[in-house]
Amino acid sequence: MINIIIITIIVLAIFFAVRTSIRHFMGQGSCCGGNSGGSCALEKKLDGTVVFKKNIKIQGMICEKCEARVQNALNEINGASAKVNLKKAEAKLDAIREVSEEEIRSAVQNAGNFNVVSIEDR
Repeated sequence: MINIIIITIIVLAIFFAVRTSIRHFMGQGSCCGGNSGGSCALEKKLDGTVVFKKNIKIQGMICEKCEARVQNALNEINGASAKVNLKKAEAKLDAIREVSEEEIRSAVQNAGNFNVVSIEDR
């Protein structure tokens, strides 16, 4: 009888661990140190003519909170506005001035454990 109880507890623990892992990797979990209550990515409007447009491939984003952290970090660049897409693992950056690759890479890396794979004109 005790063996059945122990096996039941182990099976339940494995079930919940697998379910949580699947949700986490689908971007539905509560990773990045918070609850699972959506993202808080801020939209930023630019005042001026956009003269700089880049596509940025980003590695390491796994959930909406990661997406929001990267978008908010890129939006902190003076004169720049970004929209991050988690599923495509990329950001579209528009700016009213030239932005160096170093500024972009620094903003992404400072947002967390993320890496810029490539930066291309669009």
